[in-house]
Amino acid sequence: MGTMHWLYEGDGLIRRPATADERPTETAAIDPAARKALAERRAEALRRLFPKLSAWMRDRVQLARMSAAERYLSQATDVHDLERRIREIERKDRWWH
Repeated sequence: MGTMHWLYEGDGLIRRPATADERPTETAAIDPAARKALAERRAEALRRLFPKLSAWMRDRVQLARMSAAERYLSQATDVHDLERRIREIERKDRWWH
């Protein structure tokens, strides 16, 4: 009678070991044309991902550098609201610290 030990594969999951019935009997050969098509799809997906990731990071950095006064002014809904907010900031010194 053998003992069964659960497997931790390093991805945060603990799995039951595969039995002889569950193990693949032969490895499936991947068609070279299918492999090339898959590689091209992955490359195209990465080409689309990196510009979006770059823009997102640029926005995050810009937002982090923005001062409290700039954030407050950026929430203005129109020109009159913006002017009112500017006057409020000029009257209150708390925004500049």
